Amino acid sequence: MSWYNVFINTYIGETASPDIRGNLGSSFQISYALGVVYSYVLGMCLPWQQLALTCLGPPVACTLLLSYFPESPTFLLLRNRTNQAKAALQTFRGRNVNIEEEFGKLQQLVHSNATQEWSWSLITQATVYKPLLIVGLAYLARASSGVNGIESHSSLILKAARGALPDQLSATLFIVFSTVSCFIVNFIIDSVGRKPLLIASASGVSICLGSLALYLYILEKAGEQAVKIVSWLPLLCLTVYGVAYNIGYGCVTGVLLGEMLPPWFKERAGAITMLTTNTMHLLMVILFSQKEDSLESYGLFLALAALNTAAAILIALFVKETKGKTLQEISELFEKRPKLIEYGSIDR
Repeated sequence: MSWYNVFINTYIGETASPDIRGNLGSSFQISYALGVVYSYVLGMCLPWQQLALTCLGPPVACTLLLSYFPESPTFLLLRNRTNQAKAALQTFRGRNVNIEEEFGKLQQLVHSNATQEWSWSLITQATVYKPLLIVGLAYLARASSGVNGIESHSSLILKAARGALPDQLSATLFIVFSTVSCFIVNFIIDSVGRKPLLIASASGVSICLGSLALYLYILEKAGEQAVKIVSWLPLLCLTVYGVAYNIGYGCVTGVLLGEMLPPWFKERAGAITMLTTNTMHLLMVILFSQKEDSLESYGLFLALAALNTAAAILIALFVKETKGKTLQEISELFEKRPKLIEYGSIDR
């Protein structure tokens, strides 16, 4: 799943035109969310053996369809297959579209570092370490939301919170609203931009987790009667949490991975990013497993809220906006330029 995340976002980043790249990139999260709903609904009425066979169908169909897709022009240029790269780009842009200028810029971008022999010293270049740090920040912020632990333990969290609705119904609503939010982002990401959505996502996740932590704290210290008037709050927090997560963390991080990293470094950068974030995701699942039946989980939610507050600040300070930019223009965002010094006129 992690490698698929890298490959599909890389492919979209290298093939989509700037005006729809965000839209196509966010569709990955839509597919993931629909897959969760698909398996969740069927899992309630099928044994796991039949569920596994049913879930096998979509991946097999996608594999067969992908065999008809052209290879990425960037990939072909990296292997000096220029004519095939140009033909592939023409296929993606349309038969009657003039691609000469775009193809020239793409060649310049790909060959700027492709002739260098790989070494880890290349990571000191601004066009490498800056986007790597930004993408790493986005993925670590995504992991700090605790989404894997919350999704897998949503029913138990709501049970511990003693909400107004049955646990199973509440968990279903949480998943449904999360999925709907993915479709909303798909329509606005290329007009609103990546950075505002990430900031909104981190802030929303922080507020929701902080509110849930406060609710659980009062429930433990003062008893169920003290929170009876706001028994709807846990479901509201988790539902808004799902929406907040998907509008930025869920949909935008993959887009950044596909469009920010240099073409010749994406494989290594993807490996570094996935290893780091999956380790953190595993840690979150372990932490939630230990706290799943305990009201003391308010401490964990509070810590995650603090992490996401910090993430919102860091994203606001350091993440570059890439909306509507070509891959060449994005690369230029990270190039070191000498500061221009303005000199006044000198009297002679």
